[in-house]
Order: sequence, then structure tokens, then C-alpha cells
Amino acid sequence: MIAIPPDERGLRVALPWRGDGPGWRAARIRSAAIGVTFLLLLAGLSPSAPTLIQQQPPLERASPSTQPAASATRATSASPTAAPATQPATRPSTAAATDGPASERRLFRPGVWIDWQRGAVFAEARVVLNDGPLELLACFHSKEHESILRFECSAADLFMALGLSGRTPGSPPRWDAAGGRYERATGDLVDVRVEFEREGRTVVEPLLHWVREIEFDRPAADRPFVFAGSRMIEGRLAADMNGVGIAIVDQGESLLCLSRPRSDRNEELWAVADPQAVAPLGATVRVAFVAAAPVQSVFEIDALGAARIDRAYADPADFADRLRIAQQLEPLRVVEVRAGAALDADRRRWLRRLVIEGVDATRVKFTPSAPP
Repeated sequence: MIAIPPDERGLRVALPWRGDGPGWRAARIRSAAIGVTFLLLLAGLSPSAPTLIQQQPPLERASPSTQPAASATRATSASPTAAPATQPATRPSTAAATDGPASERRLFRPGVWIDWQRGAVFAEARVVLNDGPLELLACFHSKEHESILRFECSAADLFMALGLSGRTPGSPPRWDAAGGRYERATGDLVDVRVEFEREGRTVVEPLLHWVREIEFDRPAADRPFVFAGSRMIEGRLAADMNGVGIAIVDQGESLLCLSRPRSDRNEELWAVADPQAVAPLGATVRVAFVAAAPVQSVFEIDALGAARIDRAYADPADFADRLRIAQQLEPLRVVEVRAGAALDADRRRWLRRLVIEGVDATRVKFTPSAPP
């Protein structure tokens, strides 16, 4: 059980941790009822309870002197698989979920706000790294050397806020000794945005826009994260003990993580912080968590049998993962893959690969390619 500490009125709410067995469904129902009661109590509290209804203060602006100098222009690969240098577009339906006025956000716990109307959670964080290889996008403590952000809240408080906003946790990546690989994380998909001040105005963009892929030297594509929920160790949330917040490599205690396996070996790290995109060092930002929006990407198998997403080359594991995400977000959707120029042998090969990667092949349709 994870217990929310009592507020000034002595209110105490307990949220059961996930588990197995015949009593789990009943526990989930009881938890939902308690959560609804808690929301109603919050909505009815008077202004005399400032710790629960305090509005979100404005972001502090970092001094211009802390802005990192622009790095030298990166060389663009001449390979046909090189991605365009432009930043990937943000899904508008997700952005709309976080653009409500700050006055609608209520302080839930120190450093954590909830917009009950939009089901969005906001966590305060500070920029602690703006260059170099990454294993995390955000940590809680002790991981500042490999994480862009450090949350100014506890993992347990953020976990509870995400649960009360309607997100259901699953489990972090788990090592499969027999298969010699990590199993994929489970849990609800969540879009993660970062809100910060730049040149006197508030900017909201995907947190992954602060990251570049090492292999292709291009901005990382926007994608949802899995609310894995970390795990319990001796009655405490593991993410509070080891500091793992939003992981982009396999971490068995992560609170949020990617939906596909990624190695944490130094020589296999896939991402670096982009100093031209990251907010200034020391700047205070707010990380927004909302229910993931449907994927609108264009999937394609080209004439050479290579996979592309929105015309950019995608490795097979990533291509399959993005298809899985699209299917998870829209269970009734048949995802189209443009393959008019592909050989029949390539289509069959890709279909076999997608099945191995856990994609529902009955909801994938190969179609003729659209005109250029």
C-alpha cells in the first residue's frame, strides 16, 4: 500500500499497489472509489487549505548568462537515410490538453500540480545537464550526470498524481534470463511535454525535442512514454530510492520509460542532450503528463525494403514499436503501411518481423504508396 500523507484536515487516502490474485479486482474497485471520493473532497475544499488548492506560480526565468553557447553546426549525412534537420511536429491534440490556464492547476503535493478538468499532471523540475549521452530524461536524485532534468518532487507523489488523473501503472522493463533480453514495459501511454521560459515567452514542446539520436544525428521523434510505475522495495517506491524518473534505456525501477527495449551499455546509448534545444542550465521548468494522443504518423516500406516513418528511416525495432503504439492507442484501427514500391518478398518479410515484435498483423494493411 502507498499512503498519501495526511493534509491539514487529517484526510488520509491509501492507494493499493498492483498485484495478482482473485482479490485484486475488488481492490482496484475500492481504490477507484477512494480516488473519486478524494477528488470530490478536493473540489469542495475552501480557500483555507492552501496546500491543496494553491494555484501554480509563474515559471522563474533563468538568467541569459546561463544559456549555453550554440554548438557548431553539425554535419549532415549524405546517406539517403539521413533525417531532415527540422524539428518533428507536435501532435496538436496533445498540446491542447496542456494549454489550459495555470489558474486551473491545483497543488497536490510539493512540486506537483493537477489540472483536474484536463486530467493533466505538472511536475516542477530543474535543468541539470544540457550536453552528453543520456540514460534518463528526468531523475529524482543522484542521476544528474546522465539526466537532463531533476524533479523537485518525490516519485511517490508523482506516481499518486498520475494515478488520480486517470493513468494506470504497469511494470518497468524486466530482464528475461532465458531470452537474454529485457521484456517490454507495460502501463498506460502518456505524452510528456516540457513548459519553460525562452526569450520572454512560455514555450511548451515535447521533452524528446531536447534529445538527438546518436546514430542518425537527428532530433528524436515525439512518442509517448509508458507509465510503468516503478516497483516496491521494502515498502518504498524504488524510484524514490534510486532516483530513476523518466528512462530512455532499460531500467527496472523506472517510473516512466520507453515502450521498446534500449540498452543501457555505455557503448550502445542511443541519445544525447541537444544543447541548442535544452533550456538554460539551472532553469526551472514544468513537465506535463497527459493521456497519449493517437499516432498520426505515415508508415512506409520503400523500394529497397527499408522502413520509414514520416519519410525518415526507422530501424526495424522502432518501426514495429511505433506500430504497436498506434494499435494500443486506437484498438479498432487498421494501421496502413504504404508499400506500393516494395517487393512482395519484402512485404512478407516485414509481416513476419512485425508478428515476432508483437504487432497485431490482422490490423496492419499494406497499401499503395501515395504520390510524392
